[in-house]
Amino acid sequence: METISKEILEYLDSRYVQKDDCATRHQRTEEEIKEISITQASIESKQEFSLKLQWVTLTAAIGTAATVIGSVIL
Repeated sequence: METISKEILEYLDSRYVQKDDCATRHQRTEEEIKEISITQASIESKQEFSLKLQWVTLTAAIGTAATVIGSVIL
């Protein structure tokens, strides 16, 4: 059986990804995806809180405006 020459082996190593390198790359990608997901969830919860605060402020402003208009009319 013929052995693979050093040149062919170097060409194949440069051309194709080795199994360990691929596994490491996948693991790193999965960790980055997890970090992005956590950041996204944090941003969503902050936006939900901000939206609720805006609704409370709007409701208070409308109530105050209605009170002022009511007192002006009466």
